[in-house]
Amino acid sequence: MKCKKVLAVAAAVFATFSFASAVVASDDPTMPVPIMTPGEGFTEIPCAVYFADNMAFGPQWRVGGLVRVELAVINLDADHDGTLLGVGEIPLNISESVNGTIDPLTNATKVYDQVELFTDPSLLNDTYMVSVSHIWVNISLSTDSAHTFRFASDFTDGYDDTDTVGREINKMGHLIYGFLWDTELVPVGVYTVSVGFTTVYGVKMAIEHLYPIVNETDDVVLDPIGYAELPIDDGSSGTGGVDFNTNEAYIYLGELITKGGSGSNGSNGGGDGGNGNMNGLMNTAGRKAY
Repeated sequence: MKCKKVLAVAAAVFATFSFASAVVASDDPTMPVPIMTPGEGFTEIPCAVYFADNMAFGPQWRVGGLVRVELAVINLDADHDGTLLGVGEIPLNISESVNGTIDPLTNATKVYDQVELFTDPSLLNDTYMVSVSHIWVNISLSTDSAHTFRFASDFTDGYDDTDTVGREINKMGHLIYGFLWDTELVPVGVYTVSVGFTTVYGVKMAIEHLYPIVNETDDVVLDPIGYAELPIDDGSSGTGGVDFNTNEAYIYLGELITKGGSGSNGSNGGGDGGNGNMNGLMNTAGRKAY
C-alpha cells in the first residue's frame, strides 16, 4: 500500500532566522525556561526522544527544500519513584500533570496549556516534558558520514545566535526542540538524524506516534492513540533506535531526492510535538505504509 499523504498537520509556527544551513526556532527571551536536573538521590533523568510525524513517516524530501527537524524529550520517571514508564504508559498528552493535579473545569487530570506554561514555566516540572541544558543534532548521509551537518544549543546561558537548535512551547503546550534544515546543495540519499544530550539526560528510547489500524482504501484523518518505539534499525527510512554508547536517539529520514520529485513539505511537516493528525493508510503494525 502507498499513502498519498504522510505529513502531520503543523500546529507550531517557528520564529526563524538563517544560521549554518539551518532555520532555527528561537524561544522567547523573556520567558525563563527552567533547566531540569535529576531528583534527589538520582544521577540522571531517564528520557525517551519523540520524533515528530514528518520525521517518522515522511517517505521523501526534495533537495533544495526545508526539512523540519522536530522532537520532544519525555521524562520516563517523572514521579521520581525509580520505576521507568514503558512506551505504552507514556500519556499521549505529555503536558499532563504528573502529580495528579485536578482541573476544576473538567474534574480530570490537569493538562497544562501554552498560556499557563508561558505564565509560569516552573509548571513544566509537573509534566512529562524535559527541559534540557544542552542538545545536539547531527544529520549524516547514511552511506557517507563525511556529509554530516551539526547543530547544537547550550541553554544554560539563555539563547543566542550561536545556538542552532531552537525550543518553544507550542500551541498544544508541548515543549519541543527543532529547526528547519536547508537542503540546498545537499547530496541525495537517506540521512540519519541523531539527537544527544549530556549524560544527565539518559536516552532510553526513541519513539513515534502510534496510530489506529485502518483498512480503508481512501485516505482518512486519524488521531494518535499513544506512542511506540521506532521499528528496529534496518537502515531504512522510519527505523532507528538508541546508541547507548553515545547517549543518542536516532532515526533514518525519508529519502532526500532530486528536485522535481514528489516529496514531503518541510514547512508543514512538524506536527505539534506530541498530538497531531495525519492522513493516509496504516499497515498492520499501526504505522504508515510507504
